[in-house]
Amino acid sequence: MEANFATENVVCFLCGADYGEVVHHGPDLLLGHPGHFRLVQCRHCGLIYQNPRPADLRPFYEGDYLPFRTTASALGEDIVVGGAAANYRRLLHQVIPSGTTGALLDVGCATGDFLVAMQAEGWQVTGCDASDAACAVARRRLGAAATIKAGELEKHAFPSASFDVVTLWHSLEHMPNPRTVLAEVRRVLRPNGVVLLQTPAWLSLESQLWKRSWVGWDAPRHTVVFSPRTLRLMLEATGLVVQQSLRDWSYYNWILSCLFFLGRHLSPQHLEHVHSLLKRPFVVRYFRPFFWVVDHSPLCSQITFAAQRTEYPFL
Repeated sequence: MEANFATENVVCFLCGADYGEVVHHGPDLLLGHPGHFRLVQCRHCGLIYQNPRPADLRPFYEGDYLPFRTTASALGEDIVVGGAAANYRRLLHQVIPSGTTGALLDVGCATGDFLVAMQAEGWQVTGCDASDAACAVARRRLGAAATIKAGELEKHAFPSASFDVVTLWHSLEHMPNPRTVLAEVRRVLRPNGVVLLQTPAWLSLESQLWKRSWVGWDAPRHTVVFSPRTLRLMLEATGLVVQQSLRDWSYYNWILSCLFFLGRHLSPQHLEHVHSLLKRPFVVRYFRPFFWVVDHSPLCSQITFAAQRTEYPFL
């Protein structure tokens, strides 16, 4: 199908240059929206970003977008927090001891899985997300004790220095301007507060092996693709400094990249059989030693940083 949407041109979010070289050009592999999307790498600082890009990204989340699914669990009928939310909670406890509580903001909270987990531990939770429907589900799950706001973080004018922890779990790469988001994160973070964020890693083994099929492209929903270096630079440019680099299990990311690659060659039925096989416990156990090595190397699939605010931006 032919694409029919308005586009806009942007410059590099990190250095402001407008001199990029195309590094990826392809379709929407996840949801199949029409169009081809281009990501360029800034020749000045190395940041990868989508240019041109759809002027309105909201329609590209329509369809079976996993974080916005309104399952029975998400509607509060059978709340069991597991999967990604449990993993994010584990990562947080590598930086902040279990039993600690405070005010937490989750940017890109979707239907609120992570916030449910942290509210159960006694945290005062706040979330925001671009999806009105996902925010409505999160409000129902979390109740009046939580604050859930629809729309971009910068529009909500939260009080300065009001949060002990701000999290961005696979959300920064979706933002129309990630640099302004991080600047706002620094503003609302308390002086000794912590920012935790995770995003796909350019130059990982996964990105280099799967190339066009790498799940980290996720065009057009990903407006920017970070390497550890460019993410550090953007954090520093907004007054945040990395204190700790965490390691995370990447097997399920690899499954998606593998399925995108095989989807070019197999029927949907055969693809579903492969997916089912790769998720079986004995297969996961077989590959675990390999992924342990990769995930503890500079070639790991995800960047997971814990950062704190500094008095002044470095750049």
